[in-house]
Amino acid sequence: MLEYNTTSLRRGFGQLKDVRHETNDLGKPSIVIHSSTLVKDEDDIVMETNEVLTELAKVELRKRYAIVHAEKYIYIIGGLNRIDH
Repeated sequence: MLEYNTTSLRRGFGQLKDVRHETNDLGKPSIVIHSSTLVKDEDDIVMETNEVLTELAKVELRKRYAIVHAEKYIYIIGGLNRIDH
């Protein structure tokens, strides 16, 4: 049953991916979340997100993660850390 469910999720929905097929490029965030009290221009948020992605690329190769914009900080949550790049 487990094999059936795993195969169904891989083929039907693309939710489970075989790590051997991953590229060695920095992935885009799966979601970008803004704090409900965040008061920033959309252009500033895009610029800050791009800066975070640039810095993240220098440190580690991460896939499938979320970026959270809060009042003072930007958080990177979750994801798959590929250390063999």
